[in-house]
Amino acid sequence: PFCAMSTSQNDFRNELLACTSHTQVLAHIEEHAHQYECGAGSVALHVLAATARPLGAEARQIGATHAVGRLVMQLGGQLAGGTELDANGLVALLWALATLAPLESALLSGLVGRILLLTSRAACSPAQLHISTQAIAALGLLASGPTARKLATALLPRIGSFNAAQLGDLLRAFAIPPTGGGGDEADAVAHRAEGAIEAFFREALAPLTLSATFLDPPPASATHLERARLAARRLHGAPTALVALAAANLDPPAEPAAIDGLLGSLERARFFSAERLGLQTLSELAWALRKLGRGQSQLAAKVEAVLRQRAAQADPTTLDALIEQLVTLGERLVPALAVLREQQAHVGETLRAQISSAADERSLLSLMAERPLPASLLCDALVRLAALVQDCPDPDAWAASLTAGPDFAAVAVKLYDAIELLEAAQLRDSLCALAALRVRDPRTLIAYMERVVSMLHVLTASDTARCLWAFCSLGLAQAPAYHKMMRAVDKKMDSLQPDLLCQLLRAIVPLGRAAACSRLQPRLALQL
Repeated sequence: PFCAMSTSQNDFRNELLACTSHTQVLAHIEEHAHQYECGAGSVALHVLAATARPLGAEARQIGATHAVGRLVMQLGGQLAGGTELDANGLVALLWALATLAPLESALLSGLVGRILLLTSRAACSPAQLHISTQAIAALGLLASGPTARKLATALLPRIGSFNAAQLGDLLRAFAIPPTGGGGDEADAVAHRAEGAIEAFFREALAPLTLSATFLDPPPASATHLERARLAARRLHGAPTALVALAAANLDPPAEPAAIDGLLGSLERARFFSAERLGLQTLSELAWALRKLGRGQSQLAAKVEAVLRQRAAQADPTTLDALIEQLVTLGERLVPALAVLREQQAHVGETLRAQISSAADERSLLSLMAERPLPASLLCDALVRLAALVQDCPDPDAWAASLTAGPDFAAVAVKLYDAIELLEAAQLRDSLCALAALRVRDPRTLIAYMERVVSMLHVLTASDTARCLWAFCSLGLAQAPAYHKMMRAVDKKMDSLQPDLLCQLLRAIVPLGRAAACSRLQPRLALQL
């Protein structure tokens, strides 16, 4: 909080901190906002931002509500001065609104303008400048335009007051537009050549600044805690600065001594461990080292090794989704994507070999239950299981025995979770395999029915007919799904092979669907 709070305000603070969802915070704001002083109001917005952040872009709809707008106006009036407390309060508001407010909000634009004014008058501390710069970057306002130039102009004279972590974050904010934010990478590169922004990068990489921020040993009088804090800040700031420097595309490029200084601060650090870095940070650092011409360095080799270790430890069931997510994050994630795709191929080959070499039905079913299988391989394994069962002397009895056990129950849960990930051919094959195994689990089959109906526009007539056969053979010719599938088949019945028509007719006759039989029989006679 940026203002002292009375007892009632402390009660509000505790109630807000106990909220676990944005709906609870909004309800508290609507009921008590008129009683908030600046401290409680700040807590309300911060808790609201934290609970709404998992919503992503939808969080900005919350910021557009009348209750939030009224609270921000109220706090703006309480923080109308130019003191350090006012600056602290406005920065706190901006941090919360960077998550909550609509990007085109006039209120947000006014708040950014006030902070820029206070910044130009040196009324903000280094910590406040650090937070506000990241918030403005999150809004996409540092990718281009006058806001970036004004902020860089205000930051430049105070560049020596930032610690290593703060300076790394500031460089990144100017160098890399937020994902989905305003402006693209080309615009961001173009605007960096404009005066103050270029000067900010050059000054941050100047020998004096670089040495004082990243390289100089701590004072002899520094305590153990102070030394640990300095090391932690450098271990965050140096990789971040390297990534920002690679993304900035400075022309002319940064001096090699500046790059080597940042690199050396990491290679010589006592407590640096690439194992502690997240996957995205590792990938960005590997990308930066290659782009800066340091791909053969000791640090690059260490980062590459840890990336491969992380890929080997990745959960095979979520590997496809992880790769899809990283693809959207741009070229800095290419190193991670490369090793994850290698691992994806290796896992696929290994599991496919185990599926095809399983000695019998029980060993295959055990493998399906115990091993984490991606959706495509789970489908392949289910198809092979059905084929093995059909080769038995009494397939129906053997299928009933297998599907009644706990192993198949575990497989059914996996299959249910994977249905939405199956492509058309996988959906058809796995459903037909369930029919061959006589599986009548309502939860799984209803999910299949909904998925098939939603994909009728991409399923071929043959695929739809096979899916219809599967449901009918299990006695599940239920409206409205049955009628939708039957209409889809009827439109292209001339393209169906006679054996498929026979198979479909045999499944439909026991169900008493006279209308369907009357349409299928003449077509079958004509085909024969």
